[in-house]
Amino acid sequence: MRTLLEHAAWALRRKARRELCAVLHPYDELHHARTVNNPFLRQDLHWWLRRIEL
Repeated sequence: MRTLLEHAAWALRRKARRELCAVLHPYDELHHARTVNNPFLRQDLHWWLRRIEL
């Protein structure tokens, strides 16, 4: 789902992209707080794909 939102954000104009990112930021922080990094996955993946849920 986050990948779809990322693609949607990059399809928007700059101001709309900033607004969408501002709305997503608290959810990203929540996801980041509830997961840990998976060091065994490729580092070129997006950060949300490299996380393991606790």
